[in-house]
Amino acid sequence: MSKKNYLYLLGLIFSLFLGYSAQAKIIYLPKADNFIFLTDVSGSMAMHAGKNLKIDLAKDVLSKINQQLPPLQANFGLLTIAPFQDILTPCPYDKIKFKQAIKEVPIIKQIFGRYTPLGEDLKKLQPVLDKVQGSTRVIVLTDGGYNMGVSPKPIIEKIYQKYPNVCFHFIAIASNKKQLALLRELAQIKECSTLVQGKDLTEGDLTTYLEKVFYTKEIKTEPPTSQPKPEVKQPTTQPKPEVKPEVKEEVVISFHDILFDFDSAKIKPAMSPILDEIVSILKEHPNKKIIVAGYTDSTGPASYNLKLSKRRAESVAKYLVDHGINAERIKTIGYGESHPKYDNSTKQGRRLNRRVEIKLQ
Repeated sequence: MSKKNYLYLLGLIFSLFLGYSAQAKIIYLPKADNFIFLTDVSGSMAMHAGKNLKIDLAKDVLSKINQQLPPLQANFGLLTIAPFQDILTPCPYDKIKFKQAIKEVPIIKQIFGRYTPLGEDLKKLQPVLDKVQGSTRVIVLTDGGYNMGVSPKPIIEKIYQKYPNVCFHFIAIASNKKQLALLRELAQIKECSTLVQGKDLTEGDLTTYLEKVFYTKEIKTEPPTSQPKPEVKQPTTQPKPEVKPEVKEEVVISFHDILFDFDSAKIKPAMSPILDEIVSILKEHPNKKIIVAGYTDSTGPASYNLKLSKRRAESVAKYLVDHGINAERIKTIGYGESHPKYDNSTKQGRRLNRRVEIKLQ
């Protein structure tokens, strides 16, 4: 836990001791618009890993992820590879529906004569990606074996080139050293990608993994609950009416997983759907001032990061103006690396800190 979050929680606990009845609410924000699971059901997955088949282990991992995921406003899909089959077309996440889809993943116990065209089947994923909008995370559960057709590496590289808002995450199911080396190589193609062992996800709490791949968590406080006031008799002398101070409404819109590349202030095509949605929201508040704040991670000199964060804010501001927002409403600020939301000591934390936030005042 970062020092900032620790102090925040400490303050919240202290306020409760003082009798302040504010309530903390946890909000789960999906890291992508779509999550597509690819489960390997090839011949090698019908082999035993200890007492169970590899495919049984894969289905166990899927079930535990589904059990421990909080409700997310995102689309979930489930497909198989070797052979390629659509079990659940990407649709709004529903625990019961996804649980049923997991049950429908076939367990084909024929081992010999069934090949693993991993690269070829990854090609078949592209029509699925064409139909979804926004950012997508593809979670691949496989032992990493392939013995037919092209290597999966160039296929994944082509997918990244065609779909810059896609990221692969690999779950190794009882892989040997050679297979694990391949999955590690595939996970290193793009910075956002991850690799974990399936056996590490079958026991205990998955919170760390789920937060890394599926969502970010925010804690917000709600206003204190109002207490009934005792009845007071009206005095004979009417007091002066109380003048309440004006409370300024502030709406915060954050980019979640629509982030800037390292050392870049360029607006990527993947940002457009979210930015267009924000433009619509801003047009619904025509009398509000807009503050566009840019941030960076802690890599590099602080003076350079300050300028970079300003450029990021200005890039977003220009997009807003180009899409019909009055430039006179907008103020841009660069905070550099001085306001991290995430841990800069990790690769994932640095990536999430390369962000822009928008406030309405």
